[in-house]
Amino acid sequence: MKPSKLAPHAWEGQAGEDDRPSEAAGPAPAGRNRREYLSVQQLAELVPWSPSSIRSMICRGQLRQGEHFFKPFGAASHPIFRWTSIVNLIEGTKSCATPDDKIPLANGAEIELGEDD
Repeated sequence: MKPSKLAPHAWEGQAGEDDRPSEAAGPAPAGRNRREYLSVQQLAELVPWSPSSIRSMICRGQLRQGEHFFKPFGAASHPIFRWTSIVNLIEGTKSCATPDDKIPLANGAEIELGEDD
Protein backbone atom coordinates (compact mmCIF):
# COMPACT_ATOMS: atom_id res chain seq x y z
CA MET A 1 0.00 0.00 0.00
CA LYS A 2 1.44 3.32 -1.06
CA PRO A 3 1.33 5.90 1.80
CA SER A 4 -0.30 9.21 1.00
CA LYS A 5 1.22 12.58 1.88
CA LEU A 6 -1.74 13.55 4.05
CA ALA A 7 -3.90 11.25 6.09
CA PRO A 8 -7.55 11.35 4.98
CA HIS A 9 -8.61 12.11 8.52
CA ALA A 10 -7.56 14.46 11.29
CA TRP A 11 -5.44 12.00 13.22
CA GLU A 12 -1.72 11.63 12.61
CA GLY A 13 -0.24 8.78 10.70
CA GLN A 14 -1.71 6.20 8.40
CA ALA A 15 -4.54 4.55 10.27
CA GLY A 16 -6.10 1.36 9.08
CA GLU A 17 -9.80 0.65 9.29
CA ASP A 18 -9.32 -0.78 12.81
CA ASP A 19 -7.47 2.32 14.04
CA ARG A 20 -9.99 4.94 12.94
CA PRO A 21 -12.54 6.09 15.47
CA SER A 22 -16.12 5.24 14.64
CA GLU A 23 -18.69 7.90 13.79
CA ALA A 24 -20.37 7.24 17.14
CA ALA A 25 -17.13 7.84 19.03
CA GLY A 26 -17.24 11.58 18.27
CA PRO A 27 -14.20 13.79 17.68
CA ALA A 28 -10.67 12.78 18.51
CA PRO A 29 -9.80 12.89 22.18
CA ALA A 30 -7.41 15.54 23.39
CA GLY A 31 -4.71 12.90 23.46
CA ARG A 32 -1.48 12.48 21.58
CA ASN A 33 -2.85 11.50 18.16
CA ARG A 34 -4.81 14.66 17.37
CA ARG A 35 -3.46 17.18 14.87
CA GLU A 36 -3.48 20.83 15.88
CA TYR A 37 -3.88 22.22 12.34
CA LEU A 38 -6.59 20.99 9.98
CA SER A 39 -7.86 21.59 6.45
CA VAL A 40 -11.50 22.52 5.76
CA GLN A 41 -12.34 18.90 4.95
CA GLN A 42 -10.57 17.53 8.04
CA LEU A 43 -12.33 20.08 10.25
CA ALA A 44 -15.71 19.20 8.70
CA GLU A 45 -15.13 15.56 9.71
CA LEU A 46 -14.75 16.58 13.37
CA VAL A 47 -17.44 19.25 13.83
CA PRO A 48 -21.15 19.36 12.96
CA TRP A 49 -20.54 21.71 10.00
CA SER A 50 -20.12 20.94 6.32
CA PRO A 51 -17.20 22.39 4.34
CA SER A 52 -19.56 24.94 2.75
CA SER A 53 -20.84 25.96 6.20
CA ILE A 54 -17.26 26.45 7.38
CA ARG A 55 -16.55 28.68 4.38
CA SER A 56 -19.74 30.65 5.09
CA MET A 57 -18.65 31.11 8.70
CA ILE A 58 -15.40 32.61 7.42
CA CYS A 59 -17.31 35.03 5.16
CA ARG A 60 -19.61 36.07 8.03
CA GLY A 61 -16.63 36.67 10.32
CA GLN A 62 -17.52 33.90 12.79
CA LEU A 63 -14.21 32.21 12.02
CA ARG A 64 -11.47 34.82 11.93
CA GLN A 65 -8.11 34.73 10.21
CA GLY A 66 -5.28 34.91 12.73
CA GLU A 67 -7.45 33.43 15.47
CA HIS A 68 -9.34 30.40 14.13
CA PHE A 69 -7.51 29.88 10.86
CA PHE A 70 -4.37 30.94 9.02
CA LYS A 71 -3.33 31.34 5.38
CA PRO A 72 0.42 30.76 5.58
CA PHE A 73 1.03 31.19 1.84
CA GLY A 74 -0.95 34.38 1.29
CA ALA A 75 -4.53 35.34 0.57
CA ALA A 76 -4.95 32.82 -2.25
CA SER A 77 -3.94 29.81 -0.13
CA HIS A 78 -6.32 27.41 1.57
CA PRO A 79 -7.25 28.14 5.18
CA ILE A 80 -5.58 26.04 7.86
CA PHE A 81 -7.65 25.76 11.05
CA ARG A 82 -6.28 25.60 14.58
CA TRP A 83 -8.17 22.87 16.45
CA THR A 84 -7.84 24.39 19.94
CA SER A 85 -9.31 27.69 18.71
CA ILE A 86 -12.25 25.85 17.15
CA VAL A 87 -12.86 23.93 20.39
CA ASN A 88 -12.76 27.19 22.35
CA LEU A 89 -15.32 28.70 19.95
CA ILE A 90 -17.65 25.70 20.20
CA GLU A 91 -17.39 25.37 23.97
CA GLY A 92 -17.71 29.10 24.53
CA THR A 93 -14.45 29.36 26.45
CA LYS A 94 -13.34 32.30 24.32
CA SER A 95 -15.51 35.23 23.36
CA CYS A 96 -16.59 35.62 19.74
CA ALA A 97 -16.70 39.40 20.15
CA THR A 98 -14.26 41.36 18.08
CA PRO A 99 -11.30 42.69 20.07
CA ASP A 100 -11.06 46.46 20.60
CA ASP A 101 -14.55 46.97 19.09
CA LYS A 102 -13.29 46.63 15.50
CA ILE A 103 -14.71 44.71 12.55
CA PRO A 104 -12.05 43.28 10.23
CA LEU A 105 -12.74 43.57 6.49
CA ALA A 106 -11.61 41.21 3.74
CA ASN A 107 -9.16 43.80 2.33
CA GLY A 108 -7.36 44.02 5.70
CA ALA A 109 -8.95 47.31 6.77
CA GLU A 110 -10.92 47.58 10.01
CA ILE A 111 -14.07 49.44 10.95
CA GLU A 112 -13.92 50.95 14.43
CA LEU A 113 -17.11 50.75 16.47
CA GLY A 114 -16.95 53.81 18.66
CA GLU A 115 -19.74 54.70 21.06
CA ASP A 116 -22.08 57.47 19.93
CA ASP A 117 -22.37 60.22 22.51
